[in-house]
Amino acid sequence: MNLERAVSGTERFGGHFVQGHIDWVSPVIAYQKSGADFRLEIELPKASAHYVACKGSIAVNGISLTVAEVLSETFVVWIIPYTKTHTNLDRTQVGDPINLEFDILAKYVERMIASRR
Repeated sequence: MNLERAVSGTERFGGHFVQGHIDWVSPVIAYQKSGADFRLEIELPKASAHYVACKGSIAVNGISLTVAEVLSETFVVWIIPYTKTHTNLDRTQVGDPINLEFDILAKYVERMIASRR
């Protein structure tokens, strides 16, 4: 489990919105070291693929990350050494199920657009 204190309304916001919900569970397709960092590739669920954008945010096992690549059936995030050793991603292996939380702002935009149609 990864826990982080919520930001106060009086503090400067400098990250992604993460609520702690699980929208989908997908398997790890690849997880390998590249230089000092780690490339984590996860299966992209077709039903929710429209929520995943390159340079957009996604929560992976509750960890707020930036999407580096969106491929046809997968997406990639890069993990820095600190994140790997200080979260449950340190024990993650190919084939493991990963909890995904898609960007709440994308969900709100989708809902607002749909309500105008």
